[in-house]
Amino acid sequence: MYFADCPAASQAAATAAFTAGGLGRVVQAYATACSPARQPAHSWVAQAARRRRGAFQGGVLAGVRYNRLESPAYNIAGYTDGGLHPFGGLYAELLQPSRTTAFYGELERFSG
Repeated sequence: MYFADCPAASQAAATAAFTAGGLGRVVQAYATACSPARQPAHSWVAQAARRRRGAFQGGVLAGVRYNRLESPAYNIAGYTDGGLHPFGGLYAELLQPSRTTAFYGELERFSG
């Protein structure tokens, strides 16, 4: 619909794959056939590349937890006291570029 006023771009959009390269070809068709300058646009598609395959990060955890469970079935000593308890530990996570999967883990030391 965006390129409806440009037959060359509409034709390219009808067969283009929904990828960076396919959309880049539609924009180039518009730029060369229907833009006022009628010159190819600068393409950033070739310059875009993944920088890394994954990201790993880790660090230190510190915080306070509040214990309160309403269910009498889970009346465990130390977990239903309604008090604040400090905790600390380490964490690590591995992120994939597609962001469909992430692994996360932590080790904590509870006090109180």
